[in-house]
Amino acid sequence: MDRLLIIGSTGLVGSRLASMATSHDFEPYLTHNTRKSPFPNSSQLEITDRDATLRLIREVRPKIIVNAAALTNVDYCETHKEEAESVNVGGARNLAEAAEKNNARLLHISTDSVFDGTYGHYTELDTPNPLNHYSTTKLASERVVSQLSNR
Repeated sequence: MDRLLIIGSTGLVGSRLASMATSHDFEPYLTHNTRKSPFPNSSQLEITDRDATLRLIREVRPKIIVNAAALTNVDYCETHKEEAESVNVGGARNLAEAAEKNNARLLHISTDSVFDGTYGHYTELDTPNPLNHYSTTKLASERVVSQLSNR
């Protein structure tokens, strides 16, 4: 069974992926930050800690890493810009580096709010226009991850 590492397993997307992983023939390994995960094989990880992130991924040796972690509270991101950048951009950078060093594929979850919502049904070819700091950090994280060679 291939190992799947889900970063942010206590959030909405991460917890759903965690509950489905074994039924799709993956051996799930999970991370949580402040909220303890109810799932087995879960480790605490602060993705802004580069060394801890590199160490965990080296130890788990996943084939696929899903980054479902983010600082998502829009109002909080507006008043805590450095923290939002550290988590959403710096954390993505650490995961991209760790994935590359360990020959793992990184799937990065972003948000549709990188677009301004003026017409909808956006694709990757549309020009982003983030309207708040949260969206700006998520767009920056997309750009960081897009530099990763897709194995």
